[in-house]
Amino acid sequence: MTTPERLEAVGQRGEACIILRNEVTLPNGTRADAWTLATGERLRPTDEPRVFETLDGHRRFRLRE
Repeated sequence: MTTPERLEAVGQRGEACIILRNEVTLPNGTRADAWTLATGERLRPTDEPRVFETLDGHRRFRLRE
């Protein structure tokens, strides 16, 4: 397992957080990126660049410049 990349982000309420990017191997053998908050909550990228949201869509996070 590789060391996750740590990315700084800001939540909707202005809270600072860390998003971790891991490279995972899928069951078919291909590799893909997976994002989680440092707390372990899974995220997905949105159509908006540098913006992620929780899987339930209730919270959004924008990467810091």
